[in-house]
Amino acid sequence: MDPLSLFGRKDKWFLGGGRGAVYAPPFPRWLLAPGFWDECYYADIRIDRLFTALVYVGGKPVRLSSYLKGWRPDRLTIMHVAGKMVMREIRCVTEDQAWVSEFELVTDVGPVDLVFWSAQSAAEVPPPCSRITGCERLTRDGRAEGFVWDFEVRFPSEMSEERLATDAIETRAGGPSINSLRGGLCIAIGSDEAPLGVATVRSEFADTPPWVEASPAYELFREGRLEAMSSELGAHQFHMLSHCRLSDRKTVQFGAAAGEDRESATNRLRDALSSRAQDRSAAAWKEYFAQVPHFECSDPYLTHAYWNRWFGLRLSSVDRALSAYPHPCIFEGIGAFRNLISYSGWCHARETAWMRNPEMAQGVFRSFAHAQLEDGSFPGHTYSIRAKRDFYHGNWGDAIRLLCSIHPDESFGEEACSSLARYADFLARERDPDSEGLINVHDQNETGQEYSSRYAFVAQADDDWAELRMQGVDATTYAWRLSAALAELAKDGEIRAKNEMREERYRASIEKSLWDGVDAFRDRDPRTGTLSPNLNAVGFYPLAYEPFATENEAAVHRHLLNEGEFWTPYPVATAPRNDPTYSPSAIWRGTKRNCPWNGRVWPMVNSHMVETLAASPNLDVRKSAGELLMRWVRMMCFADDPTRPNCFEHYNPETGAPSAYRGVDDYMHSWLVDLILRHACGVDPGAPGFEGPRLDCGLEWLTVSNLRVAGQEVEREWRA
Repeated sequence: MDPLSLFGRKDKWFLGGGRGAVYAPPFPRWLLAPGFWDECYYADIRIDRLFTALVYVGGKPVRLSSYLKGWRPDRLTIMHVAGKMVMREIRCVTEDQAWVSEFELVTDVGPVDLVFWSAQSAAEVPPPCSRITGCERLTRDGRAEGFVWDFEVRFPSEMSEERLATDAIETRAGGPSINSLRGGLCIAIGSDEAPLGVATVRSEFADTPPWVEASPAYELFREGRLEAMSSELGAHQFHMLSHCRLSDRKTVQFGAAAGEDRESATNRLRDALSSRAQDRSAAAWKEYFAQVPHFECSDPYLTHAYWNRWFGLRLSSVDRALSAYPHPCIFEGIGAFRNLISYSGWCHARETAWMRNPEMAQGVFRSFAHAQLEDGSFPGHTYSIRAKRDFYHGNWGDAIRLLCSIHPDESFGEEACSSLARYADFLARERDPDSEGLINVHDQNETGQEYSSRYAFVAQADDDWAELRMQGVDATTYAWRLSAALAELAKDGEIRAKNEMREERYRASIEKSLWDGVDAFRDRDPRTGTLSPNLNAVGFYPLAYEPFATENEAAVHRHLLNEGEFWTPYPVATAPRNDPTYSPSAIWRGTKRNCPWNGRVWPMVNSHMVETLAASPNLDVRKSAGELLMRWVRMMCFADDPTRPNCFEHYNPETGAPSAYRGVDDYMHSWLVDLILRHACGVDPGAPGFEGPRLDCGLEWLTVSNLRVAGQEVEREWRA
């Protein structure tokens, strides 16, 4: 099976080259307009109005009637129609950090003129902003080729007042406050054939749609030629135009490429246009899929979900695109999530640990180690131009332990342990100052779980981003797992001994101080020792790693698998149905929220819940783990169609509807590949022969191949 063959659909448009260049507008305004007029990103830098194509038939401009014919990860096909003219456009984003459109006439209507147009801001305006600061015409062998320009991005260096507790991270840790990327990004645009004419025009600013009437070409293109106007930079907007002619005997490719300087941007553009971009894009995706375990099974939902996750990981991959990202890494998602985020980074390390080459998984961790602050913490967000901000708790310990078991590497292990030991010291010093073995959460943001009743018992204004103090079940569980990993992996005797003590202290405190004595783990108020009266899904996290006492199983049966609480029609709800703030519709105190955790189903939580149920010694509970995995992947499909998988931020626990109102699909904020390979397929990197228990997922058959563990080739084939 060719994984690319699974992806054909007509309701998707995201494109990425796997190295930092992407086209993935959540709500595109100009999806059907030729070229890339909606926002594109180079790493975390947004670029608007890269280029479009204005179409002239018989020397006259035409308005196009266009439709999306098909999408795969390697290409997007749009058909453009104007009268008898039918033109095919194939868009690609390539490994060359380039955005390319290929145009081909389907009907013979004689030559068609294409005027390619890019419109960039040139204004000196207060940040945040981006603008063109210098431009030159590209020539090759004495002939016009296109343009290359310098792209400046500016962002305020001042901290916002929105989240006082988390914004203080930059001042506390002494990190730099970068407010401008000047001269660090250049864009080149051009075609694969010498243009018949080029022009530059400066103008006052307008919110320009990709229409002939809104462009300078409306006045400059006459009698089949583009007037050779040449404006210098100035005013508010700068327009670059290039005229090519399309006939029924050839195609025309036009593209844009990003680089750290004019030379690299130009070379990348020329490389991208040196052959058919769609062929190179397809080859790159096939090569990528050849580097991951090949999984198929009898259930189309699980098969499509598996490969769709690998698509999402490459879509958001960044490979040393800017100085802030010196190692391969993965961003959390599209749009506002186009940056290095520590809440999801450890999930990416878990997923990509299963690739045949450990470079990406190791690069993910090294990216956070590179950004690590002086106090030992990992910043929540690392940008290329904005100041680092926020802090998130996460399970780095088990992620690195898994990576080191699949790809043993003594040098990397020592490197990782050195960085993680500093992080563990930060948690012990700053978040457990009284050595209670319980980790303090300082605001609702750093758990990644805002708008939740779990904070109400420690803060009256629990949803206004104010500072608070709460000893969190999730935060303490993660610290426990971090110390357990260091106790196992560290070669340094002092690091190992220190974390052996911490491991036992955290574990004991979870059992003694966070267990309510009846049937639940709960968050704790450090001032009074009072446990939260409100149940939350994080209360099941500790059971993913150890069963603790027998009575802890009551938490699973009485609450997690209770249809009146967490086991909703589309499980698992983040807050139980009997919580007074429970809302399946993302409503928190009368307002529909972007990221509410008062009942919505979050894939991040479901990853934890599959682990929790799969770890149970109770066979009936383990069967529920397989059931949850299958119900979860089925929920993540449009219209119950396995060929249309998705992964949004959160879902309605009653209907399974995704948070489509946010537009953020392919949100890499959980782990799924790892669950499928370890639990559905029974591959355990730490077990003899790598044989682990396999969950009952109701499958008739499954196969796994192209899997390398500890230097050995591993295959699985199972039939009911």
